[in-house]
Amino acid sequence: TYGNGLFVAVSESGTGNRVMTSPELPYLSFSGTTAQSLSGTMTATSSLPNVVFSESGTKTFTATASTSAFIIATSSGTVNAPDTLSITGDFANSSSFTAPTTFIFDGARNQTATGTWSGTPNLTVAGSGQKTFTTNASTTDVTVNSGAELVPPPTLSIDGDYTNNGTSSSIATHWTSRTSAADNDWYSVTYGNGLFVAVSDS
Repeated sequence: TYGNGLFVAVSESGTGNRVMTSPELPYLSFSGTTAQSLSGTMTATSSLPNVVFSESGTKTFTATASTSAFIIATSSGTVNAPDTLSITGDFANSSSFTAPTTFIFDGARNQTATGTWSGTPNLTVAGSGQKTFTTNASTTDVTVNSGAELVPPPTLSIDGDYTNNGTSSSIATHWTSRTSAADNDWYSVTYGNGLFVAVSDS
């Protein structure tokens, strides 16, 4: 489960400690119940860390922004992106999100985007690693830069141009076996705030 910036997982049985917590991640939480505005310099050395949006107030960017993770909770009012939004972490929308004109995923690692957006942004995948989109989406132009890999959702609608200087592939080809933390019987896994949490019963 998640709360207060931490994930906590428990195991019913096993050897040793059976409670785990994730490392606390730096983030900005925008939780106003009335309208909030994000303005000023939010790029380069002034980029935002992980951002989390919650509570009913509308959140509106008025200037170009760069962030790490970008998380919109179910409880959040609509988040209105700036003209250009660059994300180096994961994107998760469980509420309402008005997409930017230019939407850039440019982390130096694998990134995942879940949830919908309104609008048809120009989508750029850059940096390195796989950029995996799990929810059907509409875009104008799509650009895949060298070194990046686009893993599209089942349907990615493109109204403009498509330029691929990197790699574009099917999501079905990228399952990877990993070493578990312990040789237990693992039954459940959940994801949020850039981390996966798994639970075993022995």
